[in-house]
Formats: sequence, structure tokens, C-alpha cells
Amino acid sequence: NTFELVQAMAEKDARLKPIRLEANAGPGGARHQAVLRATGEWVAVMDDDDILHADRLERLLDAAERGGFDVVADNLRYVREDGVEEIGPAVEPTDSTAIWTVGFAEFVLANLPGETGFKLGFLKPMMRRSFMVEHGVNYHRELRVVEDYQFIFDLLSAGGKFGFLNEPLYDYRIRTTSGSHNYSEALLVQIAQVARENLDDPGVRNDPVVHAAAARRLKYAINNAAYVRLRQAIRKRDPGALTGTVVRHLPSLPYMVWRIVRVPFTGRVWTSGAKVLAPTDLGMKRWTETATAAE
Repeated sequence: NTFELVQAMAEKDARLKPIRLEANAGPGGARHQAVLRATGEWVAVMDDDDILHADRLERLLDAAERGGFDVVADNLRYVREDGVEEIGPAVEPTDSTAIWTVGFAEFVLANLPGETGFKLGFLKPMMRRSFMVEHGVNYHRELRVVEDYQFIFDLLSAGGKFGFLNEPLYDYRIRTTSGSHNYSEALLVQIAQVARENLDDPGVRNDPVVHAAAARRLKYAINNAAYVRLRQAIRKRDPGALTGTVVRHLPSLPYMVWRIVRVPFTGRVWTSGAKVLAPTDLGMKRWTETATAAE
């Protein structure tokens, strides 16, 4: 009865505009429709089970206007399903009051599936609507995976300026049933397909550094899809499936072996999100008002 609850709230507050889709369109499809109907200067997104700190939007708006950013996001604070117990920050909160900039290539490289550390594609951005309208950027209606990553990717490809406020003002609820951090083979195949299409993006083709980053992400998705298939064959103790996987994914064999060898040392069969990285580890550069004025 979510819609009825929101509708009752809207009857008491005219600012709320509930939209009911005819069918479940996934987060990408729902956000696409919301963006089309938005009229404000800024657009912000929030997942249904997360929590915003009271002054979050005000802080993001201040950072965006000071830095002239087209998209801005803050650090996430991981909390358990009950929303009370804190797990820790997504990004190491060093210089927590500082504003950082995220380049296009750095953003892509901070979203390698299977690689250790937080993926910047999980950030919940606030975007300048005029920039989105001018460049025709919106959430992809057909995407049910990596829709947040692809949206920021499109903004950066269009020349958008991305700012990051390293304060955890958004509580990101971790559920044991969530698929966001548990990559299946099917999910990785979909990620690879989107990554392959991104290589033809004009903003990627015209920048050798970004193109190299996008190609590396594609390779990671392909290699990790092969690794997941191999892992399943090993668990099932199926020699035929094991041999078939190796033959089918021979170019990925060195990567698959490397991943399997790592397991006894790391204690993990999957490494995504296993390590908290600092902004500089993610390729961010510290923003200063002096440097911006000099530019």
C-alpha cells in the first residue's frame, strides 16, 4: 500500500506529487519518469529503504553552487537492515569537510566490477536539471542494472562537472538479500553489454584516456562473468562444466586463476566493497575555490 500512503501525505502537502506507473519499470524506469516531471532547479534521488540526514540537500546545494558542479554527491554511511547499527563509511572520511572533484576516467575506473573497494556508481547524486535538459541526459528506462552508474556516466560524457562532499550524509541500508554487491554471471553479462556499448559513446571515443578506462571496465566485466561461471562449476564438482568454462573463456583464464589463488589469502570469493578507500585512492582531486577562480 505504498502508493496509498504517499497519496495520503500528498493530500496534506502540495509539494508531494506521487506518480503511479502502470507496471513495475525498475529503478531506472521510475527515475526516468520522475525526471521528466521534475520542475525544480535540482534533481536528487533516494532509494526506498535509505535515510537522508536533515541538512543533506542544503549541504550538497552549497557545495554545488560554490564549485559550479553539474552533479554532486556525498559519502554514504553503511547501516544494517534495522537502520540503526552502523557498519561504516563507504569512502574513508579523510578531510571530511573538503570538496573533491571526480574526473570522467577516474569515475569509470572506480567502478570495476569485482575489484576491491567501493564503487562510485552507488553514490546518490543531486543533478542540475538545466544541464540534463540541455544535453538530453536521463535515466535509461530499459536498464535494471547499473542504471545509477550509467546515468552519471552520461552526465560526465556530456561534459558535466562532478563534485564530491566527503561527509556521510546518506544512510545506505545493507540488506542480506540485496543484489547490488552480489554479482551473478547474468548480471555481469549485462554489465559487459552496457560497457561494450559505452565504447561507442562520442565522449569516450574522443578521449583516449577515458576510452582506455572504459575498455578496462569491459574487460573486468567479461573476466568476472567467466570467474563466476568457473566458481559455480567448482562448487558443483562438475568436471565437464569446469572444462567447458575454461575452453569457452580461455582469454580470461589468467584472471580466473588469479582470483581463485587469492581466496585463501583474502578469505573471500568476491572482493567488491571489501576495502574502504580514501578519495585519492579513487582518483579524486581536492577542489579549492582558489584553483577554480584561477581557471
